[in-house]
Amino acid sequence: MDIRLVNNVLVKKFLKKNAGIYFEYFKNNYNGKFGVAKHHASNMETNEEWRYIYQKSTLDEYATKDDKTQYRFYYIADTTLVDGYYKAGAVKIFKLVYDKVVQTMVYHGFLLSWGGLSLTTGEVKLHVKKMWQPLIGIVCIALWAGLGNLCFNGGPQHYDWFFITGSTFPFVPKWLMPFAVITAVYGVVACFYLIYWLVTRKKDKQETTTLTKDET
Repeated sequence: MDIRLVNNVLVKKFLKKNAGIYFEYFKNNYNGKFGVAKHHASNMETNEEWRYIYQKSTLDEYATKDDKTQYRFYYIADTTLVDGYYKAGAVKIFKLVYDKVVQTMVYHGFLLSWGGLSLTTGEVKLHVKKMWQPLIGIVCIALWAGLGNLCFNGGPQHYDWFFITGSTFPFVPKWLMPFAVITAVYGVVACFYLIYWLVTRKKDKQETTTLTKDET
């Protein structure tokens, strides 16, 4: 069996499973205010587009018809009406994309492998007393991503670098999202530090015990 076919099936199953979780979330929290979009009208001069939103009953109706590599959920985040239409920016889109799943798996898999090998070979050493340094780096990344989101958002394309705007995970309050991301990422880093500290401590004890036995 072609390994590429296996990976393709596994990733699509993973994508559909996650899409199902968000589908249930939208049904519970945006019932009657989310669905698929159908073009109604557009204005090329102002780059505006008006769409109808139809709520569908099955998950597959939110996926791309041919290959099921993308799920799209349009939801109404603001019910304010202007001239009978929801105001500009009221309708948001939440997308789960096959390519992004693959890219994320490959990228983070590479980083995890590289980090693990670096620690195993002793090329990189972690010091518990310096655990604050990664936190500073993560906060700087969040601030830089926030600046990018602030500068580039406002047009038809929406950006959520470092997942801090709250649009990628709509079930988390927007004000909480930056803190949640920083806490989650630093929590993973802290786990690596703790595991490394425990392993090196055990190794040092074994070496000390062996050295003592040799001396006696």
